Amino acid sequence: MDAAGERAFAEFVQDKSMGLYRTAYLIAGDAHHAEDLLQSAFERACRRWKKIGEMDHPEAYVRRIIVNLANDRWRGRRFVTELPLDEEVIAGNAGATDPTSLVDLRHGQASELEAMLQATLEAGKAAAADRRCEYSSEVIWRIEPTEFDPGLVETARAACDEVAGSDRVLVSGALHDAAEVARVVPTAMVFTPSIAGLSHTPAEDTTDEDLAVAIEAFGALANRVVAAGRA
Repeated sequence: MDAAGERAFAEFVQDKSMGLYRTAYLIAGDAHHAEDLLQSAFERACRRWKKIGEMDHPEAYVRRIIVNLANDRWRGRRFVTELPLDEEVIAGNAGATDPTSLVDLRHGQASELEAMLQATLEAGKAAAADRRCEYSSEVIWRIEPTEFDPGLVETARAACDEVAGSDRVLVSGALHDAAEVARVVPTAMVFTPSIAGLSHTPAEDTTDEDLAVAIEAFGALANRVVAAGRA
């Protein structure tokens, strides 16, 4: 990397560290693990900065690196966040610690998402007032909803209904590559259920039967798209 590239990367790190750290913390749920994820992501980004620095949205690319690193650790090392539980809190003494909660809000419409956020903040204030506790809140990370192609979504629903006998539209909050792809080309996604509803955790898994149905549904979707001349 030349001197100009080093300066550009240093400026990127200085400007984007806080936002990317919040993403890492949201994923890891622990400050130490979040710092480790962010440092590893910056190391990878530095090696590829000549390419990344020329992108329209380098921050989104580095955010994807963070997500991929977290997924790799969960798969390969059973990456788990442990939170200490104070015995006095169990006994009902809320003053013994500084509890923190993370709330994940999802909706396809920005206005509804904002209303949900305000309702959540008000609920937190009310709960704290009832218990005579101090209360503070911070929005650590947010993205605007990305709408997928309505026609392609309907085609995906029809394919799922054909194969599985049912369909359901999901609002996902994960940093899927498809959300970026949807900005430039028609996009939809096909999901398969996770066992016991556990998603984006070390325990996430899917039965072979559900995987087979999802693969068949995806094939049916591809056939419909080709037949309709959308490919």
